[in-house]
Amino acid sequence: MTNLNYENCLMTLNKVKYQSFFKNDLQKILNTVLCGMLEKNKESFDEFLSKKKYIYIYHKYKKVSSYILNNKDRLKYKVIIHDPLHCEFSKRERDIADRISCWSKKFVI
Repeated sequence: MTNLNYENCLMTLNKVKYQSFFKNDLQKILNTVLCGMLEKNKESFDEFLSKKKYIYIYHKYKKVSSYILNNKDRLKYKVIIHDPLHCEFSKRERDIADRISCWSKKFVI
């Protein structure tokens, strides 16, 4: 069993208010920030993602979520998606994800 922490996990969020809902030791970044990172320098973004063991997509967001899902094997991280029906993940996206999660404040893999 692996505990998710700041070093090995990234959580993507759409709103600042959600940051306080989860463990303080998880790295939480807004999707708008991630989108800016991706658009500014894809190689740096890849390097940033490749340092994570898990990426928890709490909120689906434009091309960021798709990019994370489509590059998980190449960059060697696992993807967890939150409440896929509520967050409108497609069947294809659900099939790509390594794990599916529903509301939880404690994340253990």
